[in-house]
Formats: sequence, C-alpha cells, structure tokens
Amino acid sequence: LFLFHLQYMVAMFRHPIERATSLYFSMRKNPQYEKQVGSLSSIEQYAKSSLVENNWMTRFLSNTLSGELTPQHEAIAKEVLRTKCLIGLLRDKTETMRRLEVLFNLKAKEKRSKRREECQEKLLYWDWPGKNRHEPVVSGEAWDILHKHNTFDLRLYEYAEKLFKAQGKLFQDTPSAW
Repeated sequence: LFLFHLQYMVAMFRHPIERATSLYFSMRKNPQYEKQVGSLSSIEQYAKSSLVENNWMTRFLSNTLSGELTPQHEAIAKEVLRTKCLIGLLRDKTETMRRLEVLFNLKAKEKRSKRREECQEKLLYWDWPGKNRHEPVVSGEAWDILHKHNTFDLRLYEYAEKLFKAQGKLFQDTPSAW
C-alpha cells in the first residue's frame, strides 16, 4: 500500500438517483429548507423543480458548478477519481470500511466479540448517522427525470464502481480488525 502514502481523497459514492432522492427527503425534514421544498409534495415535483441536483459529482470534480456539461467535464472527473481518490461505495460499506482501516492502520481496541460485531452492524447498517428512511425511487416519472438530470453522474458512478473493484486488488491479503 505504498501508493497511499501520497495524498489521496476518500470519496464515498452513492447511486446518483438514490442520492438525489435522499436529498429531497432530507430537505423535507429540515426546517432550514421549509420555504424551498415546502410546496413540493412529491419526489416528482422535486425532480421537475429548479432545486433538483444536476450532475453534482461531475460538476464538483471538474470544477464546473454551473453551465452545460460536456464529455470533457466527464473525462476530467473520471481522471480525478482515477488519480486522486480512494473509492468507497455506500452499497458496500463493510468493504469500504475495511479498506479505510487498512489504509489508516486503524486497530479496534476491543477484541473481536459478539458485542463489537453487533455494534459495528448497527452502526454500518441500521442507524448510521444521517440515514434518511424513505421509499426508493426505482422507476417511473421521477426516475426518468432524475436520470435525465444526472446522466454524467450515472456514468461517473459506473466508473467509480469499476475503480472500486480495481482498487480492491491493492487491499487483497490484508486482514481487517472489523
């Protein structure tokens, strides 16, 4: 793992449509956004509104926060991921946490026990901070609109999944204290 002695960013990825959906429901619960989302009573209305995310990750990584995106912006974002990021996937939190533990040489203070395993499971899968319970959007009008607003991020997510798999080779044969 000598490669990681350089400076890298850890990027935790979530499917862009899941991310956008969760953002909407999170904003609905937050009084700070009451004026902006109060009139939007459905995910479909949010998807059609000016508040909807538009390729947020591609914009962030390519430093293009507004305006039209091009394939060049996508290429820049992919290059940043490839050369600067350790990829984590929200859908695979256990492996992501194992990699971070190895990377940062984290050791559990408590010996492996049923109590520790239950605590870890609860933290990673039940009540992780910020978890926003809502019905997933898997099809229909909202999916179609959110897909249209996040086409670059959807391709970037697929690329991140490939990088996650490729980076897994760097962590082979490394035990975990988790």
